[in-house]
Amino acid sequence: MRPDIREIKSSMLDLEIMTSTKVEIEFKNLSKNVDYLNQIINNEVEVLAVVKANAYGHGSIETTKALIKLGVDRFAVATLKEASELIDAKIQSYILILGSISESEILEAINKNIVFTIYDLNQLNFIDNLKGGVISFHLKIDTGMNRLGIDINEIDKTIDII
Repeated sequence: MRPDIREIKSSMLDLEIMTSTKVEIEFKNLSKNVDYLNQIINNEVEVLAVVKANAYGHGSIETTKALIKLGVDRFAVATLKEASELIDAKIQSYILILGSISESEILEAINKNIVFTIYDLNQLNFIDNLKGGVISFHLKIDTGMNRLGIDINEIDKTIDII
């Protein structure tokens, strides 16, 4: 069955409306939000700003630089490419990759001093077999959604490797 041409045209109109959307961030409002967050958290808690997907369309480099001016120095992205874009923009803060990455990307992340997320025992075994110094990573443990992370049945093996 072929789609109705009116439905396609309607969808195209919806897309045109969505792409003409404009969002602006007021630096003073961002500053107020960061100040408020700092008021309600303990001084020992570090803020990690998620700037993945081009800071949700706000511009990852611009948003990250603005947050640095406000004292935020830890950032999270989805991919190695996004992390590399921040580094290429001379951002020298702590960067965490939230998404799963390949073995070659793990090597590149290590070389660029980017922290990455380990999702399974294969990745953990891979970095365990690397020669060299300390490798910083974030360990994702499946907390029940059964989507991503080390399975509860693999915790003992994980601890042995770490």
